[in-house]
Amino acid sequence: MENYEDQLLICFDKEGLNNADKPIQSVNEFDPSIPKLLPHERMYSIQVGDRLFAISGASLSSDGPSYFTNFFQKNENEGKVLFIDRSPVVFEIIQRHLQGYHISIDDPSEYIHLFEDASYFNLSRLTKVVREMNYYVVIGSRPFVLERNLLNVEGNSPNYFTLAHDTLLQNPTKVIHQRNLIRPPPQAPLTVSNRSPHLFAMIVRYLQGESVDSIDDSLRQDLINECKYYRFQALEQKLIKHNIRTNVIRCCEEIVIDCKYISPKGLVSQTVESTVGYLMYQRPYVDKYPRELVMQISTAEASLVATLDNQSYELILAPSLAVRLDKLFGKFTSAPLIYGQLQNYEDPAKDSGKLTMLTRIDNDVPARINNFERDRHWMSEALHTQNLQNDEKMSTINLTRSLWKVGVHNQQLWMEAIKIEGITSVYGWNSSTSFL
Repeated sequence: MENYEDQLLICFDKEGLNNADKPIQSVNEFDPSIPKLLPHERMYSIQVGDRLFAISGASLSSDGPSYFTNFFQKNENEGKVLFIDRSPVVFEIIQRHLQGYHISIDDPSEYIHLFEDASYFNLSRLTKVVREMNYYVVIGSRPFVLERNLLNVEGNSPNYFTLAHDTLLQNPTKVIHQRNLIRPPPQAPLTVSNRSPHLFAMIVRYLQGESVDSIDDSLRQDLINECKYYRFQALEQKLIKHNIRTNVIRCCEEIVIDCKYISPKGLVSQTVESTVGYLMYQRPYVDKYPRELVMQISTAEASLVATLDNQSYELILAPSLAVRLDKLFGKFTSAPLIYGQLQNYEDPAKDSGKLTMLTRIDNDVPARINNFERDRHWMSEALHTQNLQNDEKMSTINLTRSLWKVGVHNQQLWMEAIKIEGITSVYGWNSSTSFL
């Protein structure tokens, strides 16, 4: 009884008026009126391939003027059967459309064939319907149907499919007239033959909102590469491995991210003039606000070398890393960022000069050197003259992994070490090698 009463409440408002009497608002209203291009009550015969279709004048007029209405309006075609050498399977879908039914497509080939014939027969309303359908694509050899709202999201659009779709669905009528063709030129569905359908199926799930947290690193990199190919930039940012944490000492949030994944457009400096601060980072299309950046260098492109006075270490950069950092952070400083002569900026692999940045490193930086954890005073001990001359040769630490913040003060930048791992000798390298 309660369900029945609830239904009555839906139908009647507080004043007892029936809501059904009120006009219904629709975002995309369809005008059901049919122009009288042909007599509505008459039946017309159309032979498509090996099948004969009987269609009323009302149905043919519902999407006109068209190839059909133009044919049957001519006096010389009175009572004739219109012969069309096209697919009856596709025309069956066209007939359902003309009769007022909603149409749906499950196959990419069927979709492109419907578009071809809708354009060829000058069915403007059906052509518009087809253009606004989902995206029908083939990845590898596997068909996919992609919802439009799934791809038309900020950061993920424009993408490979939205751009290729617009190109694919150009009206073939112009080509037919230019080349004097008797039928539309053959078209294949949107196909990407050189990519993995398995990876793409995973991408679709992540576009639909599935969590990306439990992906292993090798698969994650494969998915990031696929996102780059398809231009899904927002999803790419979600897939990039990172760590967001709260620094309880500084009472602020930090984001840890690898240097190779940092986007220049996400870097922010909120440091007030004459104060000391750190560069911040906001992942494009994903984060709502910036956090203090903790940058990880995961490659052996950096080393720490004792200064001439043996009081500290300076950071020595490989040319490729120096160029990358200069492109990322150069806009935030008026002073030189990279010290040293970088001869081949466009091709840093050919450079061999000594390149360094201003660096701050002290005993508060946890260190793991030669596969051993060092105590808090490791740097003071390492820089002691006797230790610099012993077998470990602590004068140079080849970094294998390191974490850094980028300090800012009066438009001057420096690298501030947070944590390091490295080796100083062949023994250190060998000790870090694991068995299979």
